[in-house]
Amino acid sequence: MGKVDRFYGVRISTAANIAILLLITVLALIHLKSVIQPFIVAILLFFLINPAAKWLEKRYGHPLIAYGMLVSLTIGIIFFIAVLLYSNLQSFSDSVPELTEQFNEKVTWLEGIAIFGHSIDLRSIADNFGIDSIEAYSTSFLGTITGFSSGVLTTLIFLIFIVLEAESLPRRLNAAYPKYVSKFEKIIGSSGESVSIYVVTRASVAFGQSLVAGLILFSFGIPGWFLWACIAFLLDFVPY
Repeated sequence: MGKVDRFYGVRISTAANIAILLLITVLALIHLKSVIQPFIVAILLFFLINPAAKWLEKRYGHPLIAYGMLVSLTIGIIFFIAVLLYSNLQSFSDSVPELTEQFNEKVTWLEGIAIFGHSIDLRSIADNFGIDSIEAYSTSFLGTITGFSSGVLTTLIFLIFIVLEAESLPRRLNAAYPKYVSKFEKIIGSSGESVSIYVVTRASVAFGQSLVAGLILFSFGIPGWFLWACIAFLLDFVPY
């Protein structure tokens, strides 16, 4: 019986090394989640504000002025949204007892309906999808206010770092690889423009979804409508 040294055409030693690297990568992603997630959000924000920054750069002549204006605007928008979100979440939490009573009345009414002599048992559904469960889900999804604030602060620090590095990167490439800098700039420029278009399109679609959801919930008088609109927006970026 011959010695088996390959696995699906790949040497066993190579497959073992790949498996170890994948394991280390997964563990790093799990344990460094608090750092990696804000960094990814900062990258998405950079590509989101990049088209507007290019337009402002042509208008005012300096990239740092353009990015400074947009970063300041982003900070103001995030602060405004955080205040509204906290107020909306507090209002929803205060309405939980009343909503729970109304929910239990609806469940009791549905269970009293008999269809061909059979009634509907909704207690298990009520326990899993009751108002308390929804409140716990929304709170855990957004995190505590302290965790949310620290995450926003970390994201803004990463965003400022990316903006500053993006402006100095061409000079570094020119100093390190003067022969290939034009090729690098062409590749980075085309790929960066494509990513910016994708991020802007994705954010626009997510904003449209959250706006429609918020308007529908607000028109029906649903408590916490802004909270659910924000969750609808964030859920569109869950894969990231």
